[in-house]
Amino acid sequence: MWEEYHELRRQDPRFEPAHPVLPAYTCQPRDIRDPVPIVADPLTHRVAEVTTVAYELVLQLLLPFFTHTE
Repeated sequence: MWEEYHELRRQDPRFEPAHPVLPAYTCQPRDIRDPVPIVADPLTHRVAEVTTVAYELVLQLLLPFFTHTE
């Protein structure tokens, strides 16, 4: 893969292997004044919210293992 990447870069120096990534917001953040792209597809919106909740749950479960308090 490394060699293929460098071969493609040699053939075309403008080659980029990935597209730019946009943050996926499900609502307008309160701390950002400019409008941001909001996920409009209902299924994608629900999946984003479920993964956000799952991430928060994992953080809560890991918290006792990494905070050494009495």
